Order: sequence, then structure tokens, then C-alpha cells
Amino acid sequence: MTRAVLPLLFALVALGATPVAAQGVRYTLVVDAPDPPRAALAQGLDLARWQADEEMTPDLLERLVRDAPPQARSIAAIEGFYDAAIDVSIDREEILVIGEIADVELTGYNTDAARSAARASRVERFREETRGDRMAIAADAQHRFRKVVSWGVRIADETHLFTTASVPAMTRLRQPERRVLDTLVEAGVARSRSEALAWCVKLVGEHEAEWIGKLRDALRAVQEARQAGPSAS
Repeated sequence: MTRAVLPLLFALVALGATPVAAQGVRYTLVVDAPDPPRAALAQGLDLARWQADEEMTPDLLERLVRDAPPQARSIAAIEGFYDAAIDVSIDREEILVIGEIADVELTGYNTDAARSAARASRVERFREETRGDRMAIAADAQHRFRKVVSWGVRIADETHLFTTASVPAMTRLRQPERRVLDTLVEAGVARSRSEALAWCVKLVGEHEAEWIGKLRDALRAVQEARQAGPSAS
């Protein structure tokens, strides 16, 4: 049975690289994670296998670092901590972690209602069994990154979010926009202007997901181009 959710997610792989010769570097791998899977990671990562190589080059080290996260996910999944698929989204206030758990297998009375109830039961059991580990990981991550850590799981095509951060976002609206919110309140769609505004944002997110995704990709490309540019120093 799947045990703790993502005990490795915020583990840091610390690399201290030191030039040795014209083409050589040395580094020390430190896996900061619960044990297990710390021992399995320390032995299974390519970074661990190569760290004593005297002919290590900067290019090879860069590739090993790049390959480390998917290797770590695979190793941790084998160790039974979580399924390998993980989604992590970050904004200015919150880190939201959603990991996959195995779907239920029903025999006999296999209806949509029974499947839905079984999935809900598995999610709730998973939430309770992993509560202590998630709280410990969140406390460490919040100290390191100064952001609230929230959790969720995905089972089959369903996503269940646990407690997440609700952050106020101030805005100024002219009368036409306020009338839209007031109409939603008067129609019973929302209980207040703030709830109506949140409903509108959610609606845009659902119906314009592809467009918003393209915007995020464009912003990411701009950030990468800035980082690749010449340094001012």
C-alpha cells in the first residue's frame, strides 16, 4: 500500500563542486530526505555512482544533475512512497503539491456510485495515513521557501484538494464590472461580491485553460532568455 506522500519532494540534493584539473571536477552528494528512501537514493542515483570518478567534466555533471529529479521520483515510487506522477505549482504565496495514488479495483458490485464512494474512501484514508509526514514536510518546506504548502491527490481522472491557502486579492472595479458581480449575487450564484469575483476567475480558468497555458509558457520563455543573457557583473 502506498505510504507517505512525497517525503522526497522538498529533499535537497546538495552539490559542492570543486575544480580539480583543467577538465575535472569533484562534488559531494548529500541527500536530505527521510530514510527510507534516503538510502535507496544515495545508492541508486547516477550522481552517487559518478561522484568518485576522477575524470568528471562540467558537462557530464550538468547532465547528471538534470537527470536526478526523474531518477529520484522513480526510486521513491519503487520504495512505495508515492506514484511517480507529481504536479507542483508555485505562486507568490503557496506551493501546491498534487500526487497520484493508485485507482481502486472493484469486483462484483462495480457501479459508478460504488466506484466514486470507494475512491473517496481511499483519498480520505490516504489523507489520514499521511497527515503526520505531510505536516513535517510542509513545516520544513515553509521554513526554507517562506511559502504555505498545500496538498492534494489525483486518483484516475479525479483531483481532490486538501486544505489550501485562501489569499485575498484586492482589486478596483468600475460600475459595469460591479454590476456583473451584483447580478451574480442577486441571482444566487454567489453570496457576496468577493465570492462572485472568485467564481468569475474560476470560470475563466476552466474555459480559457489553453490560452492561459500559452501565456505561462511565453512568460517562462522570457525568463529563460533573461537568465541566458549576459551578466551585468
